[in-house]
Amino acid sequence: KAYADLSARHPALKDFQLVGASYSGELKLAYQLPPGVEPTRSRINEIKDRILSIPGVAYADPDYVAHPGEDKK
Repeated sequence: KAYADLSARHPALKDFQLVGASYSGELKLAYQLPPGVEPTRSRINEIKDRILSIPGVAYADPDYVAHPGEDKK
């Protein structure tokens, strides 16, 4: 409920889903790129900047997922 209220006040959170929270106020958010969109560093930075644009946000650290060997298939 609290995250739904927060995301309603901050449109930058529109496409994010809450996947965890800590007692210190940290939120762990998930974002799924649209099909066909490459996860380039600039695209990831754009997503991070959306979060950082919210007043009161201290930091946003992307958690990258790597798939070693995918390019060799």
